[in-house]
Amino acid sequence: TNFWYGAILASEGMGGNRERLKKELDLMQEIGITNIRVLVGGDGTGEHEYQIKPTLQLAPGVYNDTILRGLDYLMADLEQRNMKAVLYINNAWEWSGGFGVYLDWAGMGKPATPKDWVEYQAYHSQFTKNEKAKKLAADHTRFIVSRTNTVTGKPYSESPALMAWELANEPRAFATDDETKAAFAQWIQEQAQLIKSMDPNHLATTGSEGKNGCEVDMDLF
Repeated sequence: TNFWYGAILASEGMGGNRERLKKELDLMQEIGITNIRVLVGGDGTGEHEYQIKPTLQLAPGVYNDTILRGLDYLMADLEQRNMKAVLYINNAWEWSGGFGVYLDWAGMGKPATPKDWVEYQAYHSQFTKNEKAKKLAADHTRFIVSRTNTVTGKPYSESPALMAWELANEPRAFATDDETKAAFAQWIQEQAQLIKSMDPNHLATTGSEGKNGCEVDMDLF
């Protein structure tokens, strides 16, 4: 089940509530849920419309350590419960920052919102063609995947609670031209290879919506 806010809830900072975390995980186990999907992102300072607060990465390479420790706490708890997690690292949608904030940090201006769908797609389609934005996202991926859990003392690459790293929540090309679709496919491959180069022990998954997430292009899918 989707439990995107798990690291925030497990933190001791803003949004944290470990008593509630325990209740929710207990309930999941009671009804047979053994695998949760958790956001390991949240980019920017939260000033963009509809964006979650608190965020994990306040500026490029500048992290909210309470959420990182919350993630560690959550993963350690899952290990004790014999539960699994899919951890997703980026987002195509504005609510956690993701593509739009990386483009903003790369100097492309403030992100568009889905209220203007045409503008939103045009803006976000630039992500997989912008080398600076991609590097910032890859730096975040590298930082997270190589992390050592402060609770268990083990690298995430050795965690029995980790099922898979997910590249992004619902990544899309956001355009139908061949150049953008090729850049999107290349980015998927590069990010997957980056993850597997650091952690050969766990799965890597795209986070794709499938046909609709690939601009209704089954060759791209």
